[in-house]
Amino acid sequence: MKGSPYSLWLSAANRAAGFWMGHAANAVRRRQRAALTELGKAANPKTKTKRRGRTKRRAV
Repeated sequence: MKGSPYSLWLSAANRAAGFWMGHAANAVRRRQRAALTELGKAANPKTKTKRRGRTKRRAV
């Protein structure tokens, strides 16, 4: 096994920090997206989003 114990410890700590920072960043994105969605609903409550169905082609 190459590397000093300190280097191995720093690598493991960096890996763990990256894991948790990624999870924290994703949580912030989820909260921001939810807040913006709620803000959009509050701005125009009468507007409903409709999904358009797929138009069928007529056979000729």
